[in-house]
Amino acid sequence: MPYYAGIGSRKAPEKYLRLAKKIASFLEKKSYILRSGAAAGMDSAFEDGLEDHRNSEIFVPWPSFGSMNYKYNSVCEWALSIAKKYHPNWNALKSSGTLLMGRNTYQVLGPDEDSEKSEFVICWTNPKKGGTLQAIRIAQDYSIPVYNMYYPSETEKFLSMLKGMK
Repeated sequence: MPYYAGIGSRKAPEKYLRLAKKIASFLEKKSYILRSGAAAGMDSAFEDGLEDHRNSEIFVPWPSFGSMNYKYNSVCEWALSIAKKYHPNWNALKSSGTLLMGRNTYQVLGPDEDSEKSEFVICWTNPKKGGTLQAIRIAQDYSIPVYNMYYPSETEKFLSMLKGMK
């Protein structure tokens, strides 16, 4: 099964939230498994686009995060070690921040070090701030394509890729 990370800002514009739902629905029909993080905004929009939530791996940093009982509800040392490697100011993070960054490791690389990596990351995020940048740094180092819909050209490139899947 192919995986992808559908993630992004809590403050994404409404038009991108609607697009995320459509993307998730399309990819689900193509047998892709969504990896996301249950945050408001883009994460939730991707998840809302699914017909069957069993076609997702939703990672939360602690059990009470989000409104559902998720299978992946903690962060292990492997994920934290990856997160620490890629975060530019790890020591300034509070413990909740380190868990959120560790959660981003899973979205890109899967639930453990033997997992199949996500094929690509599709997101909407401001390129100057936000936790999604952590996932982007990890993906880029692992040569996983990233499509940040913040940039219209990236949106067009991604939508063209989807058209090629039909």
